[in-house]
Amino acid sequence: MELNSFETIPTIRYKNLEHNYWYEHMGEDILYLRINSCFEETGKPVEEFTSQLVDDIKKLPEQAKVVIDFRGNIGGYPFFFDWEKVANSLNERKNLNTYILIDEGCYSAGVIVPYSVKQLIKNSVLAGTPAGQNPNMCGSTREYVLPNSKYTVAISNYYTEFWPDYEYETLLPDITIYQTLEDYKQGTDTVLEAIKGME
Repeated sequence: MELNSFETIPTIRYKNLEHNYWYEHMGEDILYLRINSCFEETGKPVEEFTSQLVDDIKKLPEQAKVVIDFRGNIGGYPFFFDWEKVANSLNERKNLNTYILIDEGCYSAGVIVPYSVKQLIKNSVLAGTPAGQNPNMCGSTREYVLPNSKYTVAISNYYTEFWPDYEYETLLPDITIYQTLEDYKQGTDTVLEAIKGME
């Protein structure tokens, strides 16, 4: 069967693709934060967005879940967001459960940031599938013009070890959950559904 032989219903992670970051409440006990790209969005200042997010975190009921979804995030600027402020608000709420979602579509800052956020938020859990690369990586591209073709190419110009002791080839989740094809066809996010059922 060809993949395009059935119609799919987009899952929540494919909403609002025109925005770099957004969040919504999924019922009363789940706050879903989506990070599509690690860049500040024009007309949507990170500082204001973060303050509103923190205010909403403070209003969550006990035992609520916060899901921070980086799946498919290919990068940007690692320090674009005030994650320390978000982490402090979550750490103050000791009964909240925080899940950070990654997958094979995460690269560059889309790997560095989830790993950093996990270090900041106590008892947070990385969930999903292995990321596309290791958190120690080549980065910060510089443009060069090729002498013969005159094409402009971007090449990483240095290697950074953010976590020198990280021992795996790629960033691994604490809990591995794969999106199933059957759920995808029905518009069901397998990873989110699994998290909803976790205690």
